[in-house]
Amino acid sequence: MVIFFGISGFVSAILSGMLLFVPGLNSPFTSLIVLGSGLLLTLWSFFSRGCKHLPYWITLFAGGGMLVFSVTSAAGGGFLFKDGGMAAAGLSVIVLSRIISLRIRMNTRRYYLGAGLFTAAAVLGLGALSPEGRIGEELSYDKGKAALMDLLHPGAADYIEDINGFVDDIVEDENLDPEEKEAEILSLNKRITEMEAELALFEEMREENRASRREIALLQEKVEKALSREGGGDSEGFIPVSTISQAVQPDIPVVRDFAATLAADFPGSFYSSHSYGDPSPGSIGVKQIINIHRYISSEWKYVNDPMFVNGDYYSPAGRTIATGLAGDCDDYAILTASAIEAIGGKTRIMGGSCAEGGHAWPEVYIGGPTAWNEAMQVISTEYPGRRIRRILDDSGRYWLSLDWQLGIYSCGGASKVLYQSDRR
Repeated sequence: MVIFFGISGFVSAILSGMLLFVPGLNSPFTSLIVLGSGLLLTLWSFFSRGCKHLPYWITLFAGGGMLVFSVTSAAGGGFLFKDGGMAAAGLSVIVLSRIISLRIRMNTRRYYLGAGLFTAAAVLGLGALSPEGRIGEELSYDKGKAALMDLLHPGAADYIEDINGFVDDIVEDENLDPEEKEAEILSLNKRITEMEAELALFEEMREENRASRREIALLQEKVEKALSREGGGDSEGFIPVSTISQAVQPDIPVVRDFAATLAADFPGSFYSSHSYGDPSPGSIGVKQIINIHRYISSEWKYVNDPMFVNGDYYSPAGRTIATGLAGDCDDYAILTASAIEAIGGKTRIMGGSCAEGGHAWPEVYIGGPTAWNEAMQVISTEYPGRRIRRILDDSGRYWLSLDWQLGIYSCGGASKVLYQSDRR
């Protein structure tokens, strides 16, 4: 039995040495062989005849300790070696314990000096044999990436191809300390959370508008004809912009034609007969607003901003029309505000915090209490039973939310005005 332990231990130790010093072969399978060889060599040393004095036990436990110290738990289960040289040195020290057991008497001072020198030489010598880009560094990289990946929001699975490269860049960035790397991941989580919140609101709106598919199909036909006459857009809609106010484009031909086509189902003056210069919509204006909102919200294709762009990406209204009504919440707000302003309305774009993240949405100016009550009569006919949120500004004037669902104030936490038209 002792011979079996010895032969098996040495064979597996030789195989372990080959695996430990070949880059890329550090795996739970390799660790199993190395730990197995350590166990076999320990049994061989323990059951062999010899003197089991204190120097023997010190050396045996030192070798086993070095072997245990050289491994760490792997993210996917099992163990990986963080220091291949330390593992090989541990196996060598276990063999040394067997040699020490052959001496019945030992000079304690010479033992400590010799065993210490042997152990140091084994650690330094075998560690130096590790190839460039040694296993410990590979493991450190893998563990660092695994730790950051564990911090990711569950929704990150939908963007895993893009996120893998992003996390690699964070791990490799030597200018970031661990806290800063964690902050980068948490910032990414916030973006993912906001995107998921947007999609949830958007899907609610889509479900609601399925009942109006026939009316929307007729509107779509009219818009397509109008845009085909226009020639597909205006070059102004394709100029890159950096602010929301630059992206709101009520005065370029493609946006005006788009809005006028939708509003034309209810021809007449946008303004209330008793507005006296105030841009309050009358009943016809409210119907035009509803028609524009219904079409844009129903035909909208939700597409996120580029994930790793600093700040938000704002699509000009003309470009959004040319791309077939696609983008995220601020692009939707920009186009809706542009279309309402193109038929005479006054709008603003708000930003706030939903339960799961940030959001942007458009609002249209309604005016005073008389205008608000008139607007509610029209809206209650189009959306019976809907509870419309009253939104008052600092001057006591009413605004109507044109979020994914008309009249529903989706977000209220720390809301602020991101844009407001200059119309008075």
